[in-house]
Amino acid sequence: MIPLTSSIPLPGLARQLVVQDLLDKESATQAVQKARAEKVSLVDWMIRSRLVSTKDVAYAASLEYGLSMVDLDQISIPPLIAALLSPEQMRKLNLIPLYQRGKNLMVGLADPTYLTNLDDVKFATGLIPEPVFVEFD
Repeated sequence: MIPLTSSIPLPGLARQLVVQDLLDKESATQAVQKARAEKVSLVDWMIRSRLVSTKDVAYAASLEYGLSMVDLDQISIPPLIAALLSPEQMRKLNLIPLYQRGKNLMVGLADPTYLTNLDDVKFATGLIPEPVFVEFD
């Protein structure tokens, strides 16, 4: 593992993948450049290109943004919670409701690009969204 103090001139998630030794620096740099050129998110580009696993991306994102990571295969989403957002809303917002605790709604997202959609979740549900990272697929 590369020390956290290492100076790697890459944006957040790409840098974290390199720091955690999940991706080499050259591949990360190329991925950033290609994602920008194609005008897609870095996560989307890396997953489509099979550059890193969906689990590695979720892990690196959770470290980079200081949020938890949830394995969707290990939880059961209650139907009432799943119904809080329509399938169309989930696709548009790129997230999935996982569970509710009081007025808080835990939502899973695979791409940190979509953290900005949390206000839309609050508006649609009346609940306070709390993001966690999940695997892209």
